[in-house]
Order: sequence, then structure tokens, then C-alpha cells
Amino acid sequence: MKQYSYTFTCNYLWTLFETIKLSGKKNSQVDNKENLKKIAKLKKLLPTTKFPDNLTFNNYFVYTMMPVFVYNVEYPRTARIDFGVLTSKLVNLVLLALSLRIIMEEFVIDDFLLSIPPPSASFLIYLRTFWLSSHISLIDIFMGHGGIFPIGLSSIDTGICRCIIL
Repeated sequence: MKQYSYTFTCNYLWTLFETIKLSGKKNSQVDNKENLKKIAKLKKLLPTTKFPDNLTFNNYFVYTMMPVFVYNVEYPRTARIDFGVLTSKLVNLVLLALSLRIIMEEFVIDDFLLSIPPPSASFLIYLRTFWLSSHISLIDIFMGHGGIFPIGLSSIDTGICRCIIL
């Protein structure tokens, strides 16, 4: 979802940027002092990084590390860490994790385990065969033989193959 938000926002800003660039219209001169004051106040609210300049690896990395889901060109930052807020967030996180664990253990897991039928004998045989065959394949690959039943079997491979064949 984060990648989608980043892509969607950058695509929207890029099309808006291209539209404004292609329109070629320049801002009209404003003579009214009140309007100039309003414009100055609004410009202070704008981010310091303009759109095309934000498409950097550093900006993308900061966005992926921020605990947000919606992409913005800039994020508000404080000069120092507020340890009271940080402590309350950590306490909330721990309490949420503990409450979710208690709810899962008390109400969900028992009902979930009762709703699953026990595995049949044929399914257990299938799982055992799959596990053994995958381990033989891994041993063959790491031993450098390249196949499931190579011509020159080592003593370890021969013992495992005998177990499966018997």
C-alpha cells in the first residue's frame, strides 16, 4: 500500500506539473496588498521541497521508513524527541499486543482448532513423502550431484534412498 500511495501521488503531481508547464500561463500581477499578505501566508504553509526536486532516493527512503501510509512531499518534524509522547506510544503498543494475544488465546485459537478436521492417514503419508523427497533433492543439490538419483551416490545418499525405496 505504501508503494501504491507513493506512485499514485507522484503520478498525480507529475501530470499536474506537466499540465501547468504546457499551459504556459503566467500568474497575473496582484496589486492588492491584502491579497499579497494572504498569498505570503499561504506560501509559508507550502513545503520547502517542490515537486520535481522530491523524486530522490533519499526522499523515497525516508518515506519508506516513516510510520505513515499516505505519501506527502514533506513530513512535519520536531527539533527534539518528546519522550512523553514516545513513552505513551510504546506503552500503548505493548498493551495492544498483550490484549490481542489474550483475545487470541482465550477466544479464537480454541474455536479455530475445533473447526479444523484432523488430518487423514493418507495426508500424513503425503507430507512425510514430500518432506523426504525435498530433503533428498536438497542433499543432491548441495553435494553437487545435480539429480535426484545420480550415478555416483555417497554413503549418506544411499542410506536415505534405501529408506525411501523400502
